[in-house]
Amino acid sequence: MKIHFTGTPPPGFKLPPGFELESYGPRMPPFAIDAMLVFPGGDADDADVKTLQRSGRPVLNLAVSEGSGSAPASAPEKNAALEYWLSQLSETPRTNYHPINCNFYDNFEAAVVQKRCVVLEYRSVRNKVSRIHTRLNDLTTHRTEEYVQLANGEWLRLDRIISIDGKVTGNTCRF
Repeated sequence: MKIHFTGTPPPGFKLPPGFELESYGPRMPPFAIDAMLVFPGGDADDADVKTLQRSGRPVLNLAVSEGSGSAPASAPEKNAALEYWLSQLSETPRTNYHPINCNFYDNFEAAVVQKRCVVLEYRSVRNKVSRIHTRLNDLTTHRTEEYVQLANGEWLRLDRIISIDGKVTGNTCRF
């Protein structure tokens, strides 16, 4: 399992066998990330980290300073929290994705093939409804989650989209 991180890991930090640690880069597509560690110097309130959390990705904040009350303060407590978190990862669902209506999906395919601009209404990272006029570059499905790539290169999870060109999503398609 690949675990991305933000901030600076302590010297000599290693994960147990079966886990890879990789630095998080800005604008990485959420589907490329299984889990996230936030070390000191990282920002757990960063919009990208919040997007991962809303996408159901496990995030462990080891950057919280002593006395904050929201995470273990001492090194032994942080190590225990990390060990517990790692032990739970294989049992944690990777996603909270809700499949979209199959007919609604057809609107995205058509826009990509026709290389036309669309108006999207979607729930942003902070759950605020946003609207954007953009061209859609690509669609992908990764481990049961569906994404569309916007003209600026960002990937948007399809279950966050409310409407495309005024057409509102319907009930989900489940098989």
